[in-house]
Amino acid sequence: MRHEQVRTPFGPIALDVRQTGATRTVVMREGDADRTAGPQAARAAVYGAKLLGGTRILEIVAARRVDRLLPEHGYAVPHDLVDLTHGHYLTFFEGKGYGFLPQQMPFCSEMRVTLTAATREVDATSAGRGVFGALDRWEDLAEASQWGAHLAGLGVSPTAFLAREIELCYVPLCLIGDRVPPTDEVIGKMLERLPAERHCVCATAMQPARARGLVGDDWREWV
Repeated sequence: MRHEQVRTPFGPIALDVRQTGATRTVVMREGDADRTAGPQAARAAVYGAKLLGGTRILEIVAARRVDRLLPEHGYAVPHDLVDLTHGHYLTFFEGKGYGFLPQQMPFCSEMRVTLTAATREVDATSAGRGVFGALDRWEDLAEASQWGAHLAGLGVSPTAFLAREIELCYVPLCLIGDRVPPTDEVIGKMLERLPAERHCVCATAMQPARARGLVGDDWREWV
């Protein structure tokens, strides 16, 4: 683990970088991409992760259960997202005209599989599926339930969308309840399982735009 400071067009950010062989994974915790730090904080964090040579982002997110079938305390790795936030910077590509970027699977499939296995090895009661409700405030939990969310919190959006736009893999590790479980063991087990080469849709998310000649190879010029 190494904390690295990086300056971005959206402001400076300090990130936790994990090196596994030639692969760099950035672990984001509360405060790194927290919107209370400024409206551009999520952009700074995701852009900074790419600048530091990261290919994957794991976000640690405090969550509360909406579905009573979920454990009261522990880990959850959601498979889908309902975004109930308002007025935040959801894209790097404002006014760019690159076309629609599919988000049917908002989280990296490769990271989800490895993270789910890691959480269940540490805690067999961990939830490996669920719809996460991204909120602006905890008072909106009831609205998350109405939209079919199983758990909810103040993270994930816009980080998940921003990561996909610059071809970074992203997955949230949700910590349910007030008794926060340790994360270092889970992170370590996930990193051990992740393949060095990425074969997910995240790695080539902008390929349709490349094929149409809308973007080149330098991702900095996309933004």
